[in-house]
Amino acid sequence: MNGFDLLIFDLDGTLLDTALDVLTSTNLALEKMDLPAVTADRLKKAIGPGAEVFAEIVLGKENFFRMDEFFALYRPIYHEKCLENTKPFADIPVLLMQMKRNKIFLSVATNKPLIFSAEILEQLQLAQYFDFIAGPEKVTKVKPDPEMINFLIDHFSVKKEKTLVIGDTRNDILAARHAGARSCAAGWGYTSHAELYKLRPDFFAMRPLDIVQFIFNHHAEK
Repeated sequence: MNGFDLLIFDLDGTLLDTALDVLTSTNLALEKMDLPAVTADRLKKAIGPGAEVFAEIVLGKENFFRMDEFFALYRPIYHEKCLENTKPFADIPVLLMQMKRNKIFLSVATNKPLIFSAEILEQLQLAQYFDFIAGPEKVTKVKPDPEMINFLIDHFSVKKEKTLVIGDTRNDILAARHAGARSCAAGWGYTSHAELYKLRPDFFAMRPLDIVQFIFNHHAEK
């Protein structure tokens, strides 16, 4: 038995380490635009909030007006390179396998377009574990708005209190809170521990398999 019926995972920085492929593709696009490259640290801050924030961080406010040009260059490059270095974080496949054995619904809620996220999960043989993959195409407002989380709660007909959102950014923690779901910060992702602690998530996982303990301990405490 467990205390949750639905686990909702963020993608980049939570399930998958995608940063190097995103960085390479971003800098190739910026080079074509005669703009300076971004550093890995700056790039990681851009991953997760959605297309507009991503573009503002990598282009800078002074070049934000070139967002459409940037994405026209970036997206085909990333589609070609998105699986060169991307891989699941350690123990993610083991975690997903254990959760499926315990009859828990598993879903992904990502601000990354489904044309990328669905293909990456399929090629890495992780798609088989998920009952639904939700992306920006499914909602009018992306995370940190709670719409995507509410969409999945309704889709699975589960209680919000029995839903756990797992992610490595403020977008995930705030989306969970605003939807009335529980939140778990992924301490192995792209946001510093200090920043994540300030957001006061319900749980803090240093490693993916810590989540197993939270789920079953949560049931024991009820």
